Amino acid sequence: MNFYILAGGRSKRMRRNKALLIIDDVPVIERVVRVIPTQTGCIKIVTNSPAEYSFLGLPMIGDVHRNVGPIAGIHAGLLDSGSEASFFLACDLPFISTATIEMVCSRYSNQNALAIRIERGPEPLCAIYSRACLSVIEIQIKKKQVSLHGLLSAVKAEFVELTNARSLFNLNTPGDLREITRNE
Repeated sequence: MNFYILAGGRSKRMRRNKALLIIDDVPVIERVVRVIPTQTGCIKIVTNSPAEYSFLGLPMIGDVHRNVGPIAGIHAGLLDSGSEASFFLACDLPFISTATIEMVCSRYSNQNALAIRIERGPEPLCAIYSRACLSVIEIQIKKKQVSLHGLLSAVKAEFVELTNARSLFNLNTPGDLREITRNE
C-alpha cells in the first residue's frame, strides 16, 4: 500500500507551518514519516511547497486542484498511486503510531474508504481511500463541497473505532503546541 502525507495546509490558526514544528528535536512531519510501516509500497508528500520538505528525501506531488483544501491532496494521491487503495495521513499528527496505522491496514478489505473514528468523530486524514473515490471527489470539488467529512459520507466509508485518541492528536493552535511541549 502506498502512503501519502498531506502537507498543504495554510496553518491559519497556528500562524506557521505545522508540519515543520519541532517536538523532541524532530519536525512533526518527520515523526509521521518515521512511524509508517517499513513494508509499505512508497511514501510521498503531497504539497505545493516542495522546497520546504526536501530534507525528508521523499518524492513529492502537488495538487491538481488548487485552493480547495485536503480533498485535493487525496485526489492527487489517488491519481498518482498505482495501487487500488492508498493510506492518507495529515502532516500534523505528532503522536501517530505504527500500531494505529497497522490496525487500520489490517481492517481494510476493499471498502471505498476506511477511517478511524474516535470519540469526537471521524478522522478523515488517518484513512485508506480506494481509487473508487476518485469520481466522487471530482464531483465534490466541482460542486465546491470539499468537506472531508462530507466525502466520507458520500463514499459510504466504514470506520474503525479507536479509544486511544492521543494517537490522533493534531496540532492546530499555539495552545496545542504549548500543551504538548509542556507534557513531553
